[in-house]
Amino acid sequence: VLYGSDAIGGTVNALPREVPWEPGWTGGLYYRGATAEESHAGRVETGWSDGRSIGVLLGLGARTLGEIQGGRDVGSQANTGYDERSGDLRVEHLTGEGLRVVLGWQGVRQDDVPRTHSTRFAESFEGTEVGTDRRRDLDQERDLAYVRGEGDGRDGLFESFRVGLSWHDQEEEQDRIRDSGSREVSGFEVGTLGFGAQASTTTAIGRLTYGLDAYRDNVDAVSSTNAVQGPVADDARYDTLGLFVQDEIAVDERLDLVLGARFEYAEADADSVLDPVGAGVIEVEDDWSTVVGSARFVYALAVDSVALFGGVSQGFRAPNLSDLTRFDSARSNEFEIPAPDLDAEHYVSYELGVRA
Repeated sequence: VLYGSDAIGGTVNALPREVPWEPGWTGGLYYRGATAEESHAGRVETGWSDGRSIGVLLGLGARTLGEIQGGRDVGSQANTGYDERSGDLRVEHLTGEGLRVVLGWQGVRQDDVPRTHSTRFAESFEGTEVGTDRRRDLDQERDLAYVRGEGDGRDGLFESFRVGLSWHDQEEEQDRIRDSGSREVSGFEVGTLGFGAQASTTTAIGRLTYGLDAYRDNVDAVSSTNAVQGPVADDARYDTLGLFVQDEIAVDERLDLVLGARFEYAEADADSVLDPVGAGVIEVEDDWSTVVGSARFVYALAVDSVALFGGVSQGFRAPNLSDLTRFDSARSNEFEIPAPDLDAEHYVSYELGVRA
């Protein structure tokens, strides 16, 4: 209920590097080399803090990957290497009122990443077919910038809170030359504006965690062989909105209950989609909404050592733009076409276990 659509299989908690708070300058170097893919990777970072209210961390990285060594029966695999560059910046400011303001940016660039298995450079393994493409390379770019405020409510309404605004830009371009010599250049750009707010309050009925999150994806997609769209719909928009509340209840010294509910809304609007059953252009407009809930428990069989846990959780996943409008190769020898009339997916998960 805290994370919404697409979190059915679980979530990954990825935490950024912490800003150093020791006064003055800090720094670090990192290097990794590997023979299996003839790779070299490095990172240099530096940080500064006044020890009281301001901290900064800057990092730059790069890596190059060569030909993968595929083992005794495969050997060196040509056309598997590529280069990557990355960077990140984090600035934190602590105010006298217990508020932390965080500014962050991270970016990655990957150049000429080969999809080797579909090219003539592939190596057969246990009877697999070698591809026929002369070339199939992808360039990828990603940038995330955000500002977030977080802190405790002191004597106010909130025990703790955080609110943030983000901009996420992703680009991918594929350059493919088929066996016949025909060339296809395709790609897309997704710009995502995000907003989230969350707070926690201890009440007579338990510790409440509540908030909202909202995202808007703006998508442009092109293809040299498809005048209507790229790998997904061109000139498309996808919106999501979630409202959630969760209550953690300490029933007694051994038993904790966690009850939660979430309202989820998603809307897709694509103006330029190739008709999957005709030769024209169609628009795809649809929306989905639902309320899901969960009830979970933890019971201490032995204090601080063994616990029984379990629960029932509903899940919801709305069709995304790729589900609705994708017109591109999927897996080898498969092609995916738009499916504009999809319903949302609904799940119920049951869990029971013991942890020590």
